[in-house]
Amino acid sequence: MMSLWENSLIDMYAKCGSMLDAWRVFKKMPSLTVVSWTAVIFGHVKCGEGHKALEVFQQMQQVV
Repeated sequence: MMSLWENSLIDMYAKCGSMLDAWRVFKKMPSLTVVSWTAVIFGHVKCGEGHKALEVFQQMQQVV
């Protein structure tokens, strides 16, 4: 249940343009899900950071 709140926080921070805060939440999560990774990736896209979104996507592929 906690990951629901954390994923929501990541999404909220991304929508506000604060990817640094989104990353802080992401890094502190005890277990990362596809939803968590997707929230961070789309956050970078929303903030106009397509290159960073691709980097995170590649990281996700290595971990998941």
